[in-house]
Amino acid sequence: MSDSLNNKELVAVGHQFAKAISSDTAIMDMAKMFTRLAERLDCTTAALREMTKQRDALAAMQHQGIRKALDECYEYLDRDCIMESNGISYEDAAQREVGAMTLHDALLRMGAGQ
Repeated sequence: MSDSLNNKELVAVGHQFAKAISSDTAIMDMAKMFTRLAERLDCTTAALREMTKQRDALAAMQHQGIRKALDECYEYLDRDCIMESNGISYEDAAQREVGAMTLHDALLRMGAGQ
């Protein structure tokens, strides 16, 4: 069997081999196929574990970035700041403050849930 088979090809060969196994099949041929499949499964499992670690690390970095960005803009959620920066009344600023705080908190919760 060739070492150049990709996982999909190896699986196909394994299925074909399993269908062809009979009492005449040499035990060494079976052992070679099972060893080959087990080695590829080990490699695939290791790659999947590494990919999962990388995905989790990227998700944590993303969450930290979102939290940092939200923390840095928190001062702009102040009613007086909203009123002054937009030239609006105190009442309008109060309404925008409530909406902005709701959005801010929802984004933090979404980030925490990931």
